[in-house]
Amino acid sequence: MKNKIRASVLLAYSDCHGPEADMRAGMATRNLNFRALGPLPVSEAMPLMEEALGGRTYNEFAPELLALLPASAQVTIAREYGVAVYVKGNPFNIAEPNRNSYSKNAEDNPKLKTDEISYDAERDESRIWWD
Repeated sequence: MKNKIRASVLLAYSDCHGPEADMRAGMATRNLNFRALGPLPVSEAMPLMEEALGGRTYNEFAPELLALLPASAQVTIAREYGVAVYVKGNPFNIAEPNRNSYSKNAEDNPKLKTDEISYDAERDESRIWWD
């Protein structure tokens, strides 16, 4: 399963790694609406995103930002035009209003440099997105 996750993440981010010529070719195979088949521990998600991004940052996202999540977190890598990750539970203790999801702005989490964090109570998962 981990090999399938790795392969799918690298394909989704195919325009972000490799020599510039490969990155241009990757525009044809990238997936801007992607969610990996399953989660990985933070310790595995960070180096995979380092590989997927070719050692670069993407907007405000850098793989080492995932180290700000709890060490026990399970991360499902996604791409929603920008980088997105899904984390089981509510690691940021977002106080849920009377609806199923709630978003916070980057100002609420300056260390993460994120554009949006939301919590979906029905799925019991948080979405972190960088644009």
